Amino acid sequence: TAKNGISAENFMARGCANPTLNWGSQPSDWMNIPGEILGPTSASSAVSRINAAKTNNRWYITILHDVAESPDQYSMTPANNLTMLNAAVSAGVWIDTYSAIGAYYRAHFTMDTAQAVVSGNGKKVQWVVDTLMVVQDGKTLSLQPDTSYIVDFMKPEFMVFHGVTALSPGLRMRHAPLSARASGGFLQLKGLPPGLYILTVRDLKGALVQQRSLRATGSESRVKFDRDNGMFQVTLRQHATGVTRSLRFLAVR
Repeated sequence: TAKNGISAENFMARGCANPTLNWGSQPSDWMNIPGEILGPTSASSAVSRINAAKTNNRWYITILHDVAESPDQYSMTPANNLTMLNAAVSAGVWIDTYSAIGAYYRAHFTMDTAQAVVSGNGKKVQWVVDTLMVVQDGKTLSLQPDTSYIVDFMKPEFMVFHGVTALSPGLRMRHAPLSARASGGFLQLKGLPPGLYILTVRDLKGALVQQRSLRATGSESRVKFDRDNGMFQVTLRQHATGVTRSLRFLAVR
């Protein structure tokens, strides 16, 4: 149950084991990436594993509960921690957080296979990810723990957006400058080319405010938006082309 909950909101998670993560090999379970717990006497072995990771082109994940002068069994002294960090610096390896390197590590398996094709006077890159977006009645449905989606059959339709994302210079939107403003309980979008979009609104801290489908048919589109005064960012992803455009707007009530 806990693993399902973690998997619903995270792209990877760690377990506890001696890691042997090769650059070109995907883990068998992205929700159980091995990481090594270090303790008061682990400095020398950690240095050896750092150097081995450098030599063998591998990742080395370390887990520390604390850095303290009186460490418990899962902690290190400041001196031993510094010894390990100095060894990593001397080896010239990349030292970063679990999430930063993890995102890079997982993304490369997809991105290394992506192909760029000419699109107008630019290029378009497409790739497939292992997710779907299911939208019904203007709302994105949540993925259930058993990887299913619950839809309401009394509503006449729902939309499934497969995990194909396209990046391009946005040339298809340049002929129509896009603007957004919110007032009177509505978000008004001008200059949006006709088509079906996924509209996402977040506040400036990145928190999700609204997500829904939008069908643009004319020079101006309106959607309900009843948030208080403030600055927000709207992202519009065109379903047919995958072209994405983001801009900020001020909500005034």
